Amino acid sequence: MSYLVRISIAAAACALFSQTATAQDYSQQFGDLGISGTVKALYAVENPTASDRFALGGALFLEGIQTAFQERYRVGLSDLELDSPGLMTDLSSNPKPAPFTPDVITDLFTQIGTTMDAAQASLAPITSTVEVAVTLDLNQVWFDVNANGKRDVYEDLLPVMVPLFVSRWKVEETLAAFDDAGGAPTVTFDISDAAWLQASTHVFA
Repeated sequence: MSYLVRISIAAAACALFSQTATAQDYSQQFGDLGISGTVKALYAVENPTASDRFALGGALFLEGIQTAFQERYRVGLSDLELDSPGLMTDLSSNPKPAPFTPDVITDLFTQIGTTMDAAQASLAPITSTVEVAVTLDLNQVWFDVNANGKRDVYEDLLPVMVPLFVSRWKVEETLAAFDDAGGAPTVTFDISDAAWLQASTHVFA
């Protein structure tokens, strides 16, 4: 089963099981503010709902990966491949990279760990007795790889994230399949996804 089929099935399943709650749509925040801007906006929400906490946890999870991309771009590690989120995909080349020092990788993992800890803290109050319904158009999500605060062509979610999930020789085929399908899906996450996201932050920390 192709990656596109799997993610489409997942999107449909999420939508089906989330019908008991009115979904909160965070797509525009991610599109307009970027990942880090969305994190700041969600931290500023007074009396956050379980959906707000889930969205914040998800944004922090993505911010941890974005941090890895930004640090790699800063020092010119555009084609680095290590078995860790943020280190398994090629990035656009930095024409003026900063010098690489031995502590770059150590600092990078420290930053990722700190962000994942924050994501876990946001998700921790979510229990199985509450409702979570978070809608996100994945076409609106982008990674500020060069940290310039603007969305560049190569910073869309799919070109950056697909290489993390499929074999290198399947990347172009998978991206083409998404293009044929009209881009990335819109997904609605529910309470069952909170446990999955919590587990993911532990794996990637």
